[in-house]
Amino acid sequence: MEGQSLVEVLVAVAIGTLMIAAAIAALVPALTVNTRANEHQVTSALVKELLEDVKVTARIDWNILSELQKGSAAPYYIDTSTSPFAVTAGTEGVTVSGRAYERSFYLETVDRDAQGFIIPPDIYSSSLFPDPSTLRMTITASAAASGAERSLVQYLTRFGNRVAVQTNWFGGPEDSGAYG
Repeated sequence: MEGQSLVEVLVAVAIGTLMIAAAIAALVPALTVNTRANEHQVTSALVKELLEDVKVTARIDWNILSELQKGSAAPYYIDTSTSPFAVTAGTEGVTVSGRAYERSFYLETVDRDAQGFIIPPDIYSSSLFPDPSTLRMTITASAAASGAERSLVQYLTRFGNRVAVQTNWFGGPEDSGAYG
């Protein structure tokens, strides 16, 4: 009887070990999927945040964006630590929950055909017209550790620029009116 109890204990330990190993084998991929999903959410949020920052910059002063170098070899990011925001050359490093991410955007000029439709940048035709009031922007964010990347292409248009601001109908060096 004593030997039989020892065998039962050994069998129970072996079965328990197999169950623990199976649980770990199932848990590791689930954690990997969870990490990837989290990186996907964070990179999407970083892209959306940079999109809004660029839109604000375009609304404040279109010329800031229109005068930047164009193309994927010229990445930029928005430095929000200054007021007003500053467009800075390079890629921004961001840390979220202890994980490192990078994000940037680049701009491309936009051409239109005779009907006013935007033509993709990889199509060339001599009958295209440059549109100085529209820019094609590509925003990219990536997780530094895994390389998981999200990109978004958006068109920016110039609208509502302030050309002149008139505060009153009076004023000037010779005015002695109510506001002078």
